[in-house]
Amino acid sequence: MRGGAYSNIAIRTETRELSTPDARQAQALAFGTLRHLRRIDRALSSVVRRPRLDPEVEDLLRVAVFDLLLSPTPDYVAVHEAVEAVKAGGRGHAAGFVNGVLRTLGREGEPVSEPGVPQRSLELGVSEWLYAELIDQFGVEEAEAFLAASLADAPLTVRARPGAPEPPSGAVPVPGIADCYVFPPGPVTGRFVVQDPASVAVGWATHAQPGELVLDVAAAPGGKTLHLFDQMAKGSGSPPEIQAQGSTRLVAMDRHSGRVERARRRAPALWTVADGTRPPFRPETFDLVLLDAPCTGLGTLRRRPELRHRVTPDEIERLAALQRRMLTASAGLVKPGGRLVYSVCTVTSTETVEVVADFEARAPTGLPGRPWGKGWLMGPHLTGTDAMFIAEVLL
Repeated sequence: MRGGAYSNIAIRTETRELSTPDARQAQALAFGTLRHLRRIDRALSSVVRRPRLDPEVEDLLRVAVFDLLLSPTPDYVAVHEAVEAVKAGGRGHAAGFVNGVLRTLGREGEPVSEPGVPQRSLELGVSEWLYAELIDQFGVEEAEAFLAASLADAPLTVRARPGAPEPPSGAVPVPGIADCYVFPPGPVTGRFVVQDPASVAVGWATHAQPGELVLDVAAAPGGKTLHLFDQMAKGSGSPPEIQAQGSTRLVAMDRHSGRVERARRRAPALWTVADGTRPPFRPETFDLVLLDAPCTGLGTLRRRPELRHRVTPDEIERLAALQRRMLTASAGLVKPGGRLVYSVCTVTSTETVEVVADFEARAPTGLPGRPWGKGWLMGPHLTGTDAMFIAEVLL
């Protein structure tokens, strides 16, 4: 939260040396704390009277309060482990304080809600303004279903690349999304790539064909680019490895040079560093353009729970303005009769239905989910996937 890291990447990095069970427990504690941070801080403020805490002690207390109040861990275990952890972290002077705070909360429980406090937003782990905005868009039932589903862990899902063997025992196909499987926990190897089914759905919505000239805008880290490449290679009848040799029919761009360097190793394409609002290509050049635009990422709350605390109304408006500029620029690159697909992994109407409102657009067909405005909505409450808005812009 303090350094701006993505929690899923930070936790994967920090738990690399741990056993699999310990790594899973560390992620459960960290993700649970992030998901319920507002509720945890409210509980802490009811018993902690100090105006300022050592940040390390404060964060340890936050994790311990989640373990104490919101997990099945027995109270005495949660308190004992927190006290031992603060000692091991070189802050033994705070052990008595940590012990006292946790024992008080274990005895008294969470504070009773005061009149006017929106308890549901606390329980669902989001700010009052975001809770109200989602209800205004979807109604209470669907908004709360989305938020409740976003408190759960995302399963391990993969896409089978062309030439992949039969999936391992225990793998379950994802309904309605070809080549997607829920895998049992463990390493993913061979011609399977870790990818959320909603992202795979975006690739299928493009209907990329061999021989087309295709552009992937804002393409890094390259997951959707690789899917575009696989569709084009598979349709050609040539093995993907042969297609990769010198093929320049797939162009991918991103404004961040470091991300492009990493994505280049992942997805065969002609990669370039460029700004999606000012693409360096002649008008009406491409048969197909995919714009998976930068967004608030609220559709990925299951795997990046810290986003619920980072997103602000101003950030939504800023990103929506950027998305509209990128969509207008992308539209100018499509040949007459070509295709433009717009997607974002978020659920705010400002970044989705309102961005495509001034364009002639339609929802893709053959995917699970439901219509939303001129596009299509997927989500953890609808499809068991990340949330994703997809629209085909007609030109």
